[in-house]
Amino acid sequence: MLGKKALEGIAAYKYKAGSYTYLDNVLNYFWTYSVQLLPVWMAPNLVTMIGTVVMMFTTVVQLYYAPHFSEICPTWVYILSALGLFFYQTMDALDGKQARRTGASSPLGQLFDHGCDAVCTVFNVLSAAATCQVGVGLRPYIALSSVSIAFYLAQWEEYHTGVMSCGNGFYGVTEGQLTLVAVHLAAAFFGAGFWTADLPFETPFSLTMTDVLIGALVASNVLLAYGNISNVLRAAPDAIPRDELGNKQISKPLALFQLIPIGILLVLGSLWICGPDAANYEKYPVLFLFPIGIGYVFFSVRDCNGCLFL
Repeated sequence: MLGKKALEGIAAYKYKAGSYTYLDNVLNYFWTYSVQLLPVWMAPNLVTMIGTVVMMFTTVVQLYYAPHFSEICPTWVYILSALGLFFYQTMDALDGKQARRTGASSPLGQLFDHGCDAVCTVFNVLSAAATCQVGVGLRPYIALSSVSIAFYLAQWEEYHTGVMSCGNGFYGVTEGQLTLVAVHLAAAFFGAGFWTADLPFETPFSLTMTDVLIGALVASNVLLAYGNISNVLRAAPDAIPRDELGNKQISKPLALFQLIPIGILLVLGSLWICGPDAANYEKYPVLFLFPIGIGYVFFSVRDCNGCLFL
């Protein structure tokens, strides 16, 4: 349940999108056409929910076949995961257009959308980890934390600047999601061993395709995080108009202080999977990673629409 301050913050909230990438602009033609196929009576939140449920379902199916992120799934499972992610991405892009089309735009709807996106971020990472056969260990945890923290920092930046940044103008959420679609399709068409194969050229270290993918994932998210933090620290004190400020408390020290909880979660999660419970983590990795992911979801949703302190 939202408290009084959270409701006041939501009431004052106005969504402002950041820069769009090339793929955002290209796919916008497809999204603009697709929204016309939705019935007018369909609520924007229902559009969001349908995409979320489909994404969750396809991930659960994949984790049934690969509960330890090392098993080989049937080919149709990889294709299903790719289709589920693409469907979710499409529905996530359509909900806002449907809201404007039906005159049902609202800050509360935006909060619901961000919540579903946060949850699907966890499912997306777990699904990709299963496809890449990352195994049990630090690799799935690093991937989950990297993506989840990047998602959190986008909400954190919006809280302090009033602008939702979904990328750096060259690479963003759309590119990340389509990359994961390609990951699933590569496993489907080139075989499950595609991502566990060694690189086709010599390197100083023994690296697999999965190692390179995770390295690229972390590197891209570090760049996005640098952009988020830089934007907040460079933002003018009056970056958010007074009528949109609501009950927010904006200051640079407070902004940095708000990063402490997510840092604590990162440390505690590391201790949990590497500490005395490491043996149980080896047996039931999903039961460890999913709660950690939900912890990131909690902090991300708490940051939405000016209701940081729910």
